[in-house]
Amino acid sequence: MAGGGGGGGVWRVGAFSSLSRMGFVRRCGSGVPAELAKVQDDEVGDGTTSVCVLASELLREAEKLVNQKVHPQTVVEGYRLASKAALTALEASAVDYGNDPVKFENELLSIAKTTLSSKVRPACPAAPPCRPCRR
Repeated sequence: MAGGGGGGGVWRVGAFSSLSRMGFVRRCGSGVPAELAKVQDDEVGDGTTSVCVLASELLREAEKLVNQKVHPQTVVEGYRLASKAALTALEASAVDYGNDPVKFENELLSIAKTTLSSKVRPACPAAPPCRPCRR
């Protein structure tokens, strides 16, 4: 993680740095994904790449709509409605394990395994140190 400091530099977070180096952020023409990555990292500590990709896609689709002469306020209102619909769907699919601590613990373990599976690499068969592992 590198900070831009007060001099107007670029703030980069983990995998977001790779997206930036590939020009992904420059192509979307906005510093919004970078700021979202910073907020995501500050608040949650993970998911910066997902947030950047989602934000960039939303911006790309908004640009297409504006180019088709859809007013930007209409696009924003559509995103707000979509956000409310998504939240309603998530709340409807939520499962309450409050009365079953065993199921709750199993579900938490499953979530942790899924989350960490993208963060943990299998042991390298080569002799250490092996950075980065190229087998």
